[in-house]
Amino acid sequence: ALENVTLILELNKFKNPEKEAKSLLDRFGLKHRLNNLPSQLSGGEQQRVAIARALVNKPKLVIADEPTASLDSESATLVIDIMKSLGQEFGTTFVIATHDQRMADRCDRTIALFDGHIQEEALKWVS
Repeated sequence: ALENVTLILELNKFKNPEKEAKSLLDRFGLKHRLNNLPSQLSGGEQQRVAIARALVNKPKLVIADEPTASLDSESATLVIDIMKSLGQEFGTTFVIATHDQRMADRCDRTIALFDGHIQEEALKWVS
């Protein structure tokens, strides 16, 4: 898991890539799984490693398709909280496609689609 996240930082020539990766994986509740191979991680743990890898280089934009789909409710809540926190901390904007109402409820803006059309009554902005 650690190598998976560290690689992105090494390729982008970040200083202290291992320290950055460890810190982020710890926030995702994976401190005890740093040296595990993907085959040794649960589906939810693999999902959290993938999200950490996507966020570790502090991108301005992340497009996520069902980031909590394979997670149990506790892990999904953790991921939602971390994405929200890191979005504010890093200035990252998330565009998320989800069926998870808990995630949608935490977003600053939601747009609901039905049969490919925007549902005007389902638009929500948070100020």
